[in-house]
Amino acid sequence: MMANYIRLVIAHGVLALASASVFWARPNVSGAHAYMRPRAIAFVLFLQAFAAITPYLLSGCYACNILPDRGTKATVTFIVLAVGIAIIATGLNRHLFGLNASPPPLLALTGLTLALIIGARLCAFMGRNDIAQWENRP
Repeated sequence: MMANYIRLVIAHGVLALASASVFWARPNVSGAHAYMRPRAIAFVLFLQAFAAITPYLLSGCYACNILPDRGTKATVTFIVLAVGIAIIATGLNRHLFGLNASPPPLLALTGLTLALIIGARLCAFMGRNDIAQWENRP
């Protein structure tokens, strides 16, 4: 159980750092800070990093509550699903899917949060451990 918890924490930490770096490297973001004071630039960058990390914080808290008890299969399946969802979110933020305009960042981050939480719930349902309890009843 502890190994599953550690896997989830590491996966969410790595995905959060990757999301923050992708969020900062979006097209047309660096020129927007050219005429701001340094303190204002630092504050805006902090808010952007917090916004990029928030979906993984929420998903990590939710997944760490329901998935470690369900087994390694459910945990690893969720991690693979989370990486796939993160790749799709990266593609939307970097205009990789050929869209003329990507969705607004807050909409993309909200969709990312919902997709991760729904994915965690589906993996928890897949890894149900109450079936073994029914078989061992006297």
